[in-house]
Amino acid sequence: AESWFALLDHLLSMAADAAGIAVDEEPLMHQLAGGELPLTLAYLLPEITRCRKMKSSARKTISGGLVELLDGEGLLHGKHMPQLRPLLACWTRCGMIGDALKGGCFNSAASAQYEWLVRHALRFSRPNGTPSFSDPAPPNGDKELFQAALHTGGDHDDHEIAAATMPGGRRFGEKPADLGSLPDAATHSEWASTAMLRIDWARTSPRLAVTYHDVSMQAEFSSGKDLLWSGTWALDVRFQGKAAKPKGT
Repeated sequence: AESWFALLDHLLSMAADAAGIAVDEEPLMHQLAGGELPLTLAYLLPEITRCRKMKSSARKTISGGLVELLDGEGLLHGKHMPQLRPLLACWTRCGMIGDALKGGCFNSAASAQYEWLVRHALRFSRPNGTPSFSDPAPPNGDKELFQAALHTGGDHDDHEIAAATMPGGRRFGEKPADLGSLPDAATHSEWASTAMLRIDWARTSPRLAVTYHDVSMQAEFSSGKDLLWSGTWALDVRFQGKAAKPKGT
């Protein structure tokens, strides 16, 4: 019992300390330690007053993170794109815990953002199922994550998009006979400094993903089942033969 309560004290302290983490600087740690951890403790140990009382602040942290980190239509800022799937996983688990709690987990604005994020996670997926802008990884496509996310925040269109876009897509639903009936596959957000250029949702269609949140640009191009390039592009602008430097961000 002594060791158990010492561990609980440590977890509660970790959750409390997470309030000092800046969400825009360390979004994943902010949401894991400041949101998911206390929500999980409140769900699993409601008989302990300190745990039960953390439920409200956890909900506020999670909903606030969704609203602050996404562009109003569910797209994560370009500088955080490598963390898109870990954040999606965190918010999906929180949403599933919220289904078992009175009042849920997300407020109305956060719920809408999460639903849009599910579609963007499908949109920014490579032909082998790995996320855009990620390091090389086994192409498992995060099947369980997308099944859970579609169950938590996906609509009929999202299931059809997953069936058309992801490896082994039939596990997500039926592929539509006409891809043109689906919502736009391309997107661009000036606020997020991010764009995905693609003509449809077919898994093998060419797609160019771009983020441009700083002086260099990240670009990734896939065609068919192949990733042709992914990395940093340095831009060189010249005016009358002289290099032009940006005056500001």
